[in-house]
Amino acid sequence: MKTNSSMGVIRFEDAPIRVIYSSQEAVEWLCLNDLLKVLDRTCMMDNGTAMKLCRTSFRIPFKDGGRNRWGVKPHDVHNLLRVVQPENAIVGKLCERMQQWVNDLPT
Repeated sequence: MKTNSSMGVIRFEDAPIRVIYSSQEAVEWLCLNDLLKVLDRTCMMDNGTAMKLCRTSFRIPFKDGGRNRWGVKPHDVHNLLRVVQPENAIVGKLCERMQQWVNDLPT
Protein backbone atom coordinates (compact mmCIF):
# COMPACT_ATOMS: atom_id res chain seq x y z
CA MET A 1 0.00 0.00 0.00
CA LYS A 2 1.29 3.43 -0.88
CA THR A 3 2.11 5.80 1.94
CA ASN A 4 0.41 8.72 0.18
CA SER A 5 -3.01 7.02 0.31
CA SER A 6 -5.80 8.44 2.44
CA MET A 7 -8.60 6.73 4.32
CA GLY A 8 -12.26 7.59 4.41
CA VAL A 9 -15.80 6.32 4.63
CA ILE A 10 -18.35 6.30 1.84
CA ARG A 11 -21.91 5.10 2.00
CA PHE A 12 -23.62 2.29 0.21
CA GLU A 13 -27.26 3.14 0.80
CA ASP A 14 -27.37 3.54 4.61
CA ALA A 15 -24.24 1.54 5.40
CA PRO A 16 -20.78 3.05 5.93
CA ILE A 17 -18.01 1.37 3.93
CA ARG A 18 -14.40 2.13 4.84
CA VAL A 19 -12.19 2.91 1.85
CA ILE A 20 -8.64 3.80 1.02
CA TYR A 21 -8.10 6.36 -1.72
CA SER A 22 -5.11 6.58 -4.01
CA SER A 23 -3.20 9.84 -4.36
CA GLN A 24 -5.41 10.57 -7.41
CA GLU A 25 -8.57 10.35 -5.21
CA ALA A 26 -9.63 7.04 -6.76
CA VAL A 27 -10.99 4.27 -4.53
CA GLU A 28 -8.11 1.85 -4.23
CA TRP A 29 -9.40 -0.50 -1.50
CA LEU A 30 -12.82 -1.32 -0.02
CA CYS A 31 -13.22 -2.88 3.42
CA LEU A 32 -14.37 -6.44 2.75
CA ASN A 33 -15.62 -6.75 6.32
CA ASP A 34 -18.01 -3.81 5.75
CA LEU A 35 -19.26 -5.19 2.43
CA LEU A 36 -20.03 -8.57 4.01
CA LYS A 37 -21.94 -6.88 6.85
CA VAL A 38 -24.16 -5.15 4.29
CA LEU A 39 -24.74 -8.47 2.52
CA ASP A 40 -25.39 -10.17 5.89
CA ARG A 41 -22.73 -12.74 5.02
CA THR A 42 -20.14 -12.28 7.77
CA CYS A 43 -19.95 -16.08 7.94
CA MET A 44 -18.03 -15.88 4.64
CA MET A 45 -15.37 -13.94 6.51
CA ASP A 46 -15.25 -16.42 9.36
CA ASN A 47 -14.82 -19.48 7.14
CA GLY A 48 -12.46 -17.78 4.65
CA THR A 49 -14.72 -18.12 1.62
CA ALA A 50 -14.74 -14.38 0.88
CA MET A 51 -10.95 -14.17 0.81
CA LYS A 52 -10.78 -17.13 -1.59
CA LEU A 53 -13.35 -15.56 -3.92
CA CYS A 54 -11.71 -12.12 -3.88
CA ARG A 55 -8.20 -12.78 -5.08
CA THR A 56 -7.02 -9.27 -4.23
CA SER A 57 -8.00 -9.57 -0.56
CA PHE A 58 -5.33 -8.23 1.77
CA ARG A 59 -5.14 -7.30 5.48
CA ILE A 60 -5.11 -3.50 5.76
CA PRO A 61 -5.43 -1.06 8.70
CA PHE A 62 -8.54 0.91 7.72
CA LYS A 63 -8.01 3.52 10.43
CA ASP A 64 -5.03 4.97 12.24
CA GLY A 65 -4.07 2.65 15.08
CA GLY A 66 -6.95 0.35 14.20
CA ARG A 67 -6.99 -3.39 13.72
CA ASN A 68 -6.25 -4.78 10.30
CA ARG A 69 -9.34 -5.66 8.28
CA TRP A 70 -9.63 -7.46 5.00
CA GLY A 71 -9.56 -5.11 2.05
CA VAL A 72 -10.39 -5.84 -1.57
CA LYS A 73 -9.85 -3.98 -4.82
CA PRO A 74 -13.14 -2.62 -6.26
CA HIS A 75 -12.85 -4.65 -9.47
CA ASP A 76 -12.77 -7.88 -7.42
CA VAL A 77 -16.12 -7.34 -5.65
CA HIS A 78 -18.03 -8.85 -8.58
CA ASN A 79 -16.53 -12.28 -7.77
CA LEU A 80 -18.15 -12.15 -4.34
CA LEU A 81 -21.46 -10.83 -5.64
CA ARG A 82 -21.66 -13.47 -8.36
CA VAL A 83 -21.68 -16.20 -5.69
CA VAL A 84 -24.10 -14.49 -3.28
CA GLN A 85 -26.59 -13.11 -5.83
CA PRO A 86 -28.43 -16.36 -6.74
CA GLU A 87 -29.36 -17.15 -3.10
CA ASN A 88 -32.74 -15.41 -3.27
CA ALA A 89 -34.50 -12.50 -4.97
CA ILE A 90 -33.99 -9.98 -2.15
CA VAL A 91 -30.26 -10.67 -1.89
CA GLY A 92 -30.06 -10.71 -5.68
CA LYS A 93 -31.45 -7.18 -5.94
CA LEU A 94 -29.09 -5.99 -3.19
CA CYS A 95 -26.16 -7.49 -5.11
CA GLU A 96 -27.27 -5.73 -8.30
CA ARG A 97 -27.41 -2.38 -6.48
CA MET A 98 -24.01 -3.00 -4.89
CA GLN A 99 -22.47 -3.93 -8.25
CA GLN A 100 -23.77 -0.70 -9.78
CA TRP A 101 -22.44 1.25 -6.77
CA VAL A 102 -18.98 -0.33 -7.20
CA ASN A 103 -19.06 0.40 -10.93
CA ASP A 104 -19.80 4.07 -10.19
CA LEU A 105 -16.89 4.51 -7.74
CA PRO A 106 -14.04 6.76 -8.91
CA THR A 107 -11.26 4.40 -9.96
